[in-house]
Amino acid sequence: STSLPDTNQPPASMHCFHRLDGILSSLSRKFTYTEFVQTVENTGMSESTGKRLLRKALKLQYLVKEENGYRKKR
Repeated sequence: STSLPDTNQPPASMHCFHRLDGILSSLSRKFTYTEFVQTVENTGMSESTGKRLLRKALKLQYLVKEENGYRKKR
């Protein structure tokens, strides 16, 4: 016997590892929150996923939050 439960469900597909890079590369150096979320939604992801990706980009210091939007650091 095994300690893992018997599941008949297929494994969940993994997310594209570089999806944040693709979104950032399609945006200009400075952009607004709305532009970021629209870009994410254009790739087929939800608004809430866009919010998570934006928080992740800020945490990883890919972006800097400015008074009127966001700016790429690199």
